[in-house]
Amino acid sequence: MKIFLIISLLCSSLSLFSQTGDARQHREAARAILKTMIAGNLTTIDSLSQQVSSGGHNFDISSFPDESEKIVNNAFNGMGRIRSRTYLADYLSQNQSLNRNPRDLSPVQILQRGYFLQNARFMMRNMKGATDGEKDFNDRLCQSTPLDPLTNFWDTLAPMRTVGECAELNPGESRTVSENGRNYRLRRTADGNYQAVFNLDFKYLSGETTPNEMINRLRACLAIPNSQLRGPPPERARLELIPLSPEEADRLPAGEKPPADTITLARREVPGHSAQYTDEMTCMALTHELVHRFDLPDQYVEYPGRGLDYSCRVSSTQTNLMGNMFRTWDRQLPRESNCSCDRNCQAILSSGNANATNIWLAENPSEMSDGLANGSDCRVSQRRVVSSPPFPERAVAFISSENDTFSFMSNRVQGVAGSSIPVTYLEERWDCRFKPRTDLIPALAQEDLERFKTRVNNFRVRSLQNPRTVSCPMGSQVQSSQPGGSGVNSQAFNNGVMTLNRASDTDSLLNADQFNRILAGSCPSKSTKFRECQSLGYISYNHGDCDKELRKRCHQGGFVEP
Repeated sequence: MKIFLIISLLCSSLSLFSQTGDARQHREAARAILKTMIAGNLTTIDSLSQQVSSGGHNFDISSFPDESEKIVNNAFNGMGRIRSRTYLADYLSQNQSLNRNPRDLSPVQILQRGYFLQNARFMMRNMKGATDGEKDFNDRLCQSTPLDPLTNFWDTLAPMRTVGECAELNPGESRTVSENGRNYRLRRTADGNYQAVFNLDFKYLSGETTPNEMINRLRACLAIPNSQLRGPPPERARLELIPLSPEEADRLPAGEKPPADTITLARREVPGHSAQYTDEMTCMALTHELVHRFDLPDQYVEYPGRGLDYSCRVSSTQTNLMGNMFRTWDRQLPRESNCSCDRNCQAILSSGNANATNIWLAENPSEMSDGLANGSDCRVSQRRVVSSPPFPERAVAFISSENDTFSFMSNRVQGVAGSSIPVTYLEERWDCRFKPRTDLIPALAQEDLERFKTRVNNFRVRSLQNPRTVSCPMGSQVQSSQPGGSGVNSQAFNNGVMTLNRASDTDSLLNADQFNRILAGSCPSKSTKFRECQSLGYISYNHGDCDKELRKRCHQGGFVEP
């Protein structure tokens, strides 16, 4: 009967609460304190869920209707229509858990639900005027029966919420994005860049890593990739990921705190995923799983025989954190490697021969082709030693490709015992043919071939760029190799150790569609196509829910670029 009373009162009057005796005295004292707080510019919607105390008694701020309305009016005063609706969007997101059948709510939640409806009424009165706002609120709310969830009420408020969700953030503005149980606060900084703030509540389940250790480890892992998360041109806006513990999130300004996301911590033998981090997860894996909290799907290929059958997935040949993350992390980030330098290494570096040095430090064919040979049958058809490089300063020269074959030349520095011995080069011609898989249905086999052709073309383009190696060259041993360093292509030799710095060769670790998806958040008009394509990510090509026509459209653009 309590919920009948609350909704009945809300549809007619705001006189929800009354107390007697000592409690009334403490309540009036708390009201006086609250008035002082409001006079001191208490203007945030977040404060409506807080309490005020007097004489050891705690009172919900929302239990004081007059003062709650004053807080709403203060918060909305001087705001434009869009920012007012953004506030309402945040308030709806924060209270979504109350949108259930009252029989499934605790007595405290039922009371909170009453407070929520009261405060939503104040917001609508402020946004639309006292008369129109009151009528709109009553029309929307009182359509529902008291024992139903407030779905109709939420749905009818959706157009207001949508404006807040879809408006482009101005510098200094932010909004909470809540979707599919994942939450973050998106901020626009004064310089026009973006920050995504996560409230991560790590819960220990098993293993050796504590919640405090994991949040610090995650921050350290993000130091380098945060500099490589950029949007498409011409703005090239930067995105910074900021993970906070619940204690740190509590210290954020009122209204800036995102809802907490729970992530369990488990021992290394347990599979890791976006809701469960394990002891053995690398920085690459942690960053990938954190980016999943933007509701971005995986984009790497998972055909039958390679683990789970997610062959309906819209995959991407572009380098990004959700696709080929190994390539992204190991080769696209700026990197510094320290290598032991033997006599051969020292002779090349001290020879003054620019061609020999550049070829020796360039990517070898395997690195440059991103493992292309794994899906090919490659053979050396020609090999010879020459005194001068056939294509100066380059380690690879692409020759040709046709349908399922391609050919290239490799150029390697031969062994040099000392600077007095002339440098020679080993020239090899490689002929490769696509190696089709026999376990794929014809449609997927053709896709595999098209993906092969795309990778061959990427190999051709990359061979013209003559990129630096990501590992220690032949004749040297790895001492350390990790993302970071100067971010500029360089090499230095000191006391038998060669230090290689390699610049990033990618514009961003996210493709344009992924970056725009993050900014779109839960805006229906901007993210609907993303969601449709995303729905294909974790089912088999042969599954009845694999919409083949939708899959074709998703490959054509708007979600990932093929």
